[in-house]
Amino acid sequence: MVTLCSRIFTVDKMYLMGYNSSPRGVRIIKKTISIKKFASMAISFVLAALLVFAVLPAGVASASSNISVSISGAPVDFPDQRPAVIAGRTMVPVRGVFMQLGFDVHWDASALRATFTKDDCTIVITIGSYVFTTDGVEHFLDVPAMLINGRTMVPLRLPLETVGYEVDWNPASQVVAIRPSVPLFVEFGGLRFTTGDSLESVREALGMADRIEPSSSDYLWHVYNGDYRRFIMVGVRSGRVVALYTNSRGFVTNNAAYGLARGSVTASLRGVQLYFDNNSVCAVLVTAPNVAPRRSFDAAYFRAQELQCFDAANAFRANHGVGPLLWDDVAASAARGHSQDMANRNFFSHNCPNGSTPTSRYSRAGGRGSVGENILAGRSTGVDALDFWVNSSNHRSNLLRATYHSLGVGFGHNQGSRYVFYATQKFIG
Repeated sequence: MVTLCSRIFTVDKMYLMGYNSSPRGVRIIKKTISIKKFASMAISFVLAALLVFAVLPAGVASASSNISVSISGAPVDFPDQRPAVIAGRTMVPVRGVFMQLGFDVHWDASALRATFTKDDCTIVITIGSYVFTTDGVEHFLDVPAMLINGRTMVPLRLPLETVGYEVDWNPASQVVAIRPSVPLFVEFGGLRFTTGDSLESVREALGMADRIEPSSSDYLWHVYNGDYRRFIMVGVRSGRVVALYTNSRGFVTNNAAYGLARGSVTASLRGVQLYFDNNSVCAVLVTAPNVAPRRSFDAAYFRAQELQCFDAANAFRANHGVGPLLWDDVAASAARGHSQDMANRNFFSHNCPNGSTPTSRYSRAGGRGSVGENILAGRSTGVDALDFWVNSSNHRSNLLRATYHSLGVGFGHNQGSRYVFYATQKFIG
C-alpha cells in the first residue's frame, strides 16, 4: 500500500508530508492542525523615525524618570542622567551599569564610540548605530544607541545578555533588574557540559569530534555521533561552549529531563528549547544568550543540516530499540534534488509536476529498493525538521521502520519561494 499523509500547518505555513510504498494499494490522509505562532522580529518604521536624531540635547529626556536599575539587588546610581522612556523604549545610561559590573570604560569623543572591557570581554557601542559588537561579534539593537545629556544610552537587555547577564523589566515597579545568567547545562551518561566550558574540557571528556560544521548561528557544531545512544552536538565559538543539543535517552538539563511529561515542566527557561515526542520531553537545544543568528546560507550549511538530521534520526531510533540506518549517497542526491525542485518551482508534494514519484526519482538516480519519504517545508535546521516528523504518525512510522536499512537527507533553499526552506528524508529498504 502507498500511504500519503499531509499535515498542513495553516498558521505559519509549515507543511509536512509522509510517503511509504508497498504493493497493496493507495490511501491519502489529510488533516489540518494549528501550531503556536512564531513571532518574527522587525524594526518599527515609526520608532525609527522618532529616533532619527541619535544625539539629543538636555531636556529632551526627562530627568525625573521613576525608572531604577538594580544589579543583584544593589541599586545603580545615575547622578546626572536617569533612565528614560523614549518613543516607548527604556533607554539606560550604560556607563554606570558597566562600571558597577566591573568593566573599564573608554569614550572616544571623535568617533562617538564607547568601549567596555573586563577580563577577556570587550563591548563596543557607537552612537547612532543599530550594531554593537561583543568580542568582535556583531549584534543588532532594535533602536540605535543615543547620546543624551552627554551619556550613552541603549536598551540594556541585549548588550548585557551577550556577556552573561539576565535583564528583567518590571513595569509595575519600574525596575530594571540585572543578575548573572544561570549557566545552562546538559548532563547524561555521567558527563555534564555547561555553557562557558572550554573546548579543551569537552575534548577531555569526549575526544575529538567526529565532525565540525556550521550551525544556524555564529558558532560551529562539534558533532559526536560514534554511539547513537550518547549522541550530542556541542556548539563552540572562540574556544568556549555556547550551545548544546542532544536527543539521546537519559539526558538532564536545567528545567527538564528526557521523558518528563509536558505538564511537569513547570517553567520555561531562556536559552533552553525543549522538544517533545507527543507529550514527553525528547530533545533539548541549549544556547547561550550571546549568540548571533546566521544571516546567510550556503551549500556547506545545508550539507551540515542534512547530516545532523540523519544523526538525530538514528539517535531517535536508538531510543526506541531500532538499529541505525546507513547513509545513502544516492538517496541523499535524490532527496536534495526533490527539495531543491520544490523550492525552485514553488510546490510542495511527493509527486512533481512532471509526474515523478519518490520511487521513480530514486530509481532514476541509480538506486534500487523500496522507498519511504518524508518531506517538510518552512524549517531551516535538521533537528527542527526531525522534531516535526517525530510528532506525525506517518512520518514517525518511516523513522522507526526496522525494514529500512539506509537513509539520505536533502535540503533545498530559495529565498523567493513560498516556504524558503525545504527538506526531504528518503528511506531505503
